[in-house]
Amino acid sequence: DVADLQGQALTQTQAQAVLTEDDPPSLPAVGTPQWGAGSLGSGPALTEDDPPSLPAVGTPQWGAGSLGAARRSPSSASPSSIVRDGHLVADDWTLVRDADAAVPSFGAVILPLATWVRDPVPLMQRAQTGVWLAPADDPAVLEPWLDGLPLIAIDFPKFTDGRGYSTAFLLRNRLGFRGELRAIGDVLIDQVWAFARVGFNAFALRTDQDVATAVAQLKVFSERYQGSTDQPVPAFRRYARPWPGGTAEGSGK
Repeated sequence: DVADLQGQALTQTQAQAVLTEDDPPSLPAVGTPQWGAGSLGSGPALTEDDPPSLPAVGTPQWGAGSLGAARRSPSSASPSSIVRDGHLVADDWTLVRDADAAVPSFGAVILPLATWVRDPVPLMQRAQTGVWLAPADDPAVLEPWLDGLPLIAIDFPKFTDGRGYSTAFLLRNRLGFRGELRAIGDVLIDQVWAFARVGFNAFALRTDQDVATAVAQLKVFSERYQGSTDQPVPAFRRYARPWPGGTAEGSGK
């Protein structure tokens, strides 16, 4: 009977994985019979007008293909694409992570701070050379060369490490760096607005993040209440309203 057939099928497929909350179920193709509680194969065929029903968590996946094949699709943009000045652009810089690695003889490169401080003079003469800073690096070390650096990247080994925000703010506001300031490492879509507030203008997102969404995220808010690098004057100063006595609300007078 139906119960015996289903039991045999389960025994034959014990090696197959069981659907979990972390793995999306694969959907049956159009025209595939929907196996219901009635007799085997008696369910109506799936049509384009009827969405398929999804199996519950813990239900074995009957059918060809590996479990969880319907993963989140990667970004439609090239892996070498970044967000710069609010636009999606091709990344023409090569990031060198190893401080002991040889410096490429040509091309735009971003070198570790340790590589830079070992011998900065020839590197300054090399076209298109940038520097990246780790969370514990002191940005003031670069002060003598800031005018000649086209790019400084700040690494975020984990998105929960917020030291790079302070580094960016110091570079922009205390040290006066005006070149490209790029966030690299564990960079998420959720962070780009806050990054831009402290002075970042370029973002090399983590590979599973959608860069087009990151561009849109930079425009999600139309106003800034607190003062920061992108807007030094807080909202209560910019929108001061006159009071009856002749002073302005928020003016401090």
